[in-house]
Amino acid sequence: MSVAHHDDIVMEEGFDVIGDVHGESGKLTRLLTLLGYVDQGDGYRHPQRRRRAIFVGDLIDRGKGQRETVAIVRSMVGNGDARVVMGNHEYNAIAYAMGDPDAPGEYLRRHGTKNNGQHEEFIAAFGFGSGDHEDVIAWFRSMPLWLEADGLRVVHACWDQNAMDALDGNPYVDDALMVSSSVQGSKEQQWVEHLCKGPEIPLPDGITFVDHGHHVRDRARFRWWDPTASTYARACEVPSDRRPLLDRPLEHPPVLPYDARIPVVFGHYWRRWGEPAVSEYTACVDHSAALGGPLTAYRWSGERTLTADRLIPAS
Repeated sequence: MSVAHHDDIVMEEGFDVIGDVHGESGKLTRLLTLLGYVDQGDGYRHPQRRRRAIFVGDLIDRGKGQRETVAIVRSMVGNGDARVVMGNHEYNAIAYAMGDPDAPGEYLRRHGTKNNGQHEEFIAAFGFGSGDHEDVIAWFRSMPLWLEADGLRVVHACWDQNAMDALDGNPYVDDALMVSSSVQGSKEQQWVEHLCKGPEIPLPDGITFVDHGHHVRDRARFRWWDPTASTYARACEVPSDRRPLLDRPLEHPPVLPYDARIPVVFGHYWRRWGEPAVSEYTACVDHSAALGGPLTAYRWSGERTLTADRLIPAS
């Protein structure tokens, strides 16, 4: 995979789809500058006003620039210079702040040790229950789960048309959907999780692995973008040392592999720079910015098929 340099970037009309920022505000400002956006005082704007950014969500948690990241993206969206879809970290932040109507005194996302740790940087920056916290949660709630514009599709984790249809084509999460999608095993939980967390597969024979957060997992993310995902080894996002244990047919995939001839850009899947991230109609722009990798954008200018040389990284 080639790395585009500043002098190689052609300024065309279209969208720059930016991956999971996770509070890495320094990388975000460097990427926006590399892409030609200029800080106008009230927000970053591209000199070609018809070129705009689209953020795939997961703006928050992990990095130290929580407020700065939110301020940059929010100003761009407010000025019409960007759009944003909801990531699982925005969804989780809403659930963490929203009371559970069926369990007085509890929240839809419980305040236990694991969840507290995942939200630590965000809560430290905004202060749980403060006016600023309530304000940013209200903004998160305005984000759609997916969008389609000018022939380009963008979603945080998985373009699952069946889930979208089940939600009546409405990409917004209201109170009722927040509550129902927080119920373990509900159909609403499955729909929302497919879109902003990605479908998962139970691993066979008690096989487990340790994820990026050092949690032991017995389920793996499904490679919904890969039409060759016919075995567990091909279909599952697991460390390489687990793959030899999974060389068997996958009989019941959680979703059918993406086969639409419409380009879709997504995040969430923790690519390392240099790993394959782009196919003919799909591109992943999450290159682990919160774990030392680059923050990446896909520079889309109306092309019907996607190419790896359109990925622009900033470290």
